[in-house]
Amino acid sequence: CFKGAKQAKIFEKLIPIPLKQEALLFKSVLAKGYPIILTSRLYESLESRQVKKTGHISLPDLAKEKRLGNHAWTLVGYNDQL
Repeated sequence: CFKGAKQAKIFEKLIPIPLKQEALLFKSVLAKGYPIILTSRLYESLESRQVKKTGHISLPDLAKEKRLGNHAWTLVGYNDQL
């Protein structure tokens, strides 16, 4: 396990691309069997009543909200039927 991990490389992509193209890129990478790791910053609005009620998360107001921390996801597949 650790031997394989030593050979793995993390690629950082900071070039903004349109969402539709990003989705196609993600699908292409996942279809080849590679996972995608995403990170994001978490802000106070994440803990709002509205989010708890609906599960829908809006973009934070960076000028007013305190940063709570970070979160990471690993994407390993997708389903176009949902």
